[in-house]
Formats: sequence, structure tokens, C-alpha cells
Amino acid sequence: MELKKSSELRRTAWEKLSGCWGECVSMLLVESGIVAVLILSALLVIKFCYTYGMIDFDIDTFWKDGTLTFYIIAAVITAAALLFLSPLRYGVSWFCLQTAKGRTVPSSSFFSCYTNNTIFVRTIKLQLAVSARHWMLILPAAALGVGEVMLARNALENTKDGFVYTVVLCCMILVMAVMLFAYLFVSLRYSLVTYIFAENPEMSVDDIIKESKECVMGKESYILEVLFSTGPWIASGLLIFPLVFVLPYIKMMFTLAAKELMEYNSDDISAEAGRRTTQRKEENTFV
Repeated sequence: MELKKSSELRRTAWEKLSGCWGECVSMLLVESGIVAVLILSALLVIKFCYTYGMIDFDIDTFWKDGTLTFYIIAAVITAAALLFLSPLRYGVSWFCLQTAKGRTVPSSSFFSCYTNNTIFVRTIKLQLAVSARHWMLILPAAALGVGEVMLARNALENTKDGFVYTVVLCCMILVMAVMLFAYLFVSLRYSLVTYIFAENPEMSVDDIIKESKECVMGKESYILEVLFSTGPWIASGLLIFPLVFVLPYIKMMFTLAAKELMEYNSDDISAEAGRRTTQRKEENTFV
């Protein structure tokens, strides 16, 4: 099996979305509304606490005057909110995957992971496992980045040479760009988790993550090509059309790429099983 090119995926994505563009746009508006409500609620809580003397900083100064405790609490609440919203991502992936297969499904399936307690708990567990693996990549990179910034700052404070200043700054930018690309490259291995879960919700968490890595391993350049090919659409969304009308197209295109990779991996497994069966038959023939 040969993977479809990004040009083919673009055409197919346009065709698949022709009957459900409104539902996908509505879902993005709902997601944006939820995020906006959460941000507004956080700002109102800060304003309330400042007004009644519970904290010493207001909305416009919390980012620089907030205490360590405040930042920790804010981080925990943000993580909890994102975790609670993660089943929505799995529902959206299921909807897109079914649409990519040519099936018509109701828009209510976006929230399907919230209607079944077992599925809801499994999506939370899976998201925690994936997030833990992401943080295992982020923390060392963040520590290296902080160390690099401190070294660069020390070097810049101890020199007035413009050339040295430029070299240090360029090196810092280059290293951070390499680290960011490396993180993106490795994190792609977990990018099919939501689709594999949508296809096989009974699989264990470890098996889903393992299959995602197997599907993507060696195909990272294919996913990056698909993502980069959407650049003109993102630019048009920012400059011409509202981005909310462009994002469903990009989501469907990535779903089609995920479907291609899962089918490709399934064909590889079937072919390998066939080779092993043939080999065993040949071995039994000569016994």
C-alpha cells in the first residue's frame, strides 16, 4: 500500500467536509466558547479576590506580581480543566474518522465520550498517560533551555562587543529552534492516539500508545509534509477568512493522514503474519 500524497488528501478533505462543514465549524465555536468562559471566569475570580483584599495584585498585574502559590494553583486548575475537556477531543476524532470513512454520523457524537462513564474514564486515563510522556520530553528540554538562557545572559552582560552579542543571540535562537523541532518530531509518535482509541476503544492504554508509535515510526516526515502543506490555508485564515472556517479542513486532512497510516500499519502487520504463516508451512513441509 502506498500512502496518499498531501495533494490527494486536500482534495479528499474538501469532499468529505462538504456535508458536515457546518457541524465542524459549530464544534470549533463551542470549543472556543468554553475556553473563553474559562478565561473570563479566572479573571473574574482574580478581580473578586483583589477587590476584597484576598490578594495583592489585580488583573493587569497578576502575570508579574503573582506569588508562587498563585502560579501553582493556576497551573493545577488549568491542567484539570484541560484534562476534563480531553474527552471532547476524542469525540471529535471519532466524528472525523467516521466522516473520513464516508459514514454519516450525528453531531451529538462530539460529546459521546461524556455520555458513557467507562469511555470517559478511559479517555482520561489515556490522556494522562500521553501527557506524562509529553512532560518527560518537555522537562529536560525546559531545563536545558533555562540553562542556555542563563549562560547566554551571563555572556551578554559581560561583553559589549556587538559581534559576540549577535553570535550568542543567534546560537540561542538556533538551539531553541532545534529543541522545538526535536520535541515536535518525537511528540508526533503520540498524535494518532485519539484515532486509534476511536477505532478500538477496548484496547489497553499501553497498546494504544504502542500502536500509535508503530504507525508513526519512520513516517514522521509524511505527517510533517501534510501539516506544512496546510500553511497557505492557515495564512488565508489569518489574512482573509476567519480561521474557524479553515481549521475543520485542516483537522479533516490530518484525520485522513491518520487513517492512511493506520491502514498502512495494519497492512504491514497482515503481510508479516502472512510471511510467518508461509514460513511455518514451508518448515513443516520439510520436517
